[in-house]
Amino acid sequence: MGGLTGLSHAGFASSNLERTLDFYTRVLGAKVQWQTERQIKLYVGDLGLAIPLGTPNPQYDMHFGYRADPDTIDETIDHIVSCGIEVDGPHGHGAEPQNVSWFFTDPDAYRLEIECHYPNLERVIMTLDRDHGNQKPQLGLFRGGDAREAVKEQQAKGYVLVP
Repeated sequence: MGGLTGLSHAGFASSNLERTLDFYTRVLGAKVQWQTERQIKLYVGDLGLAIPLGTPNPQYDMHFGYRADPDTIDETIDHIVSCGIEVDGPHGHGAEPQNVSWFFTDPDAYRLEIECHYPNLERVIMTLDRDHGNQKPQLGLFRGGDAREAVKEQQAKGYVLVP
């Protein structure tokens, strides 16, 4: 199927559409495409969110990941925290050393991830070392463990980033 270019939208139920609308527009800058009494359609960048009114049934493995620009990631995370949202991260990924993630939940406990693809491992390591104390394992949002040493080992081995 050659016509697919990426994720179009994700869908999930909300127990309170106004609260969900406020969260996604205020915290993530979503734009409303349309809204009825029973459903809303939002866009966060190119990702569409179809959200009907209903009883949420979040699961750990269901989450939504958003890409972030490495030049503005600090401002992005600062903004989310300034909205009163508890954020767990940054977390590195040993298998994908160029990626760093931050996790938090929306009002219905859906797990959200901000993922930043850095241009070099020096910036990854700087971010992981600088903000290591901001990790909140008690939130139960990330199970991958501390990957700082794995990323440093990749750097020592001369790991080449894939654009």
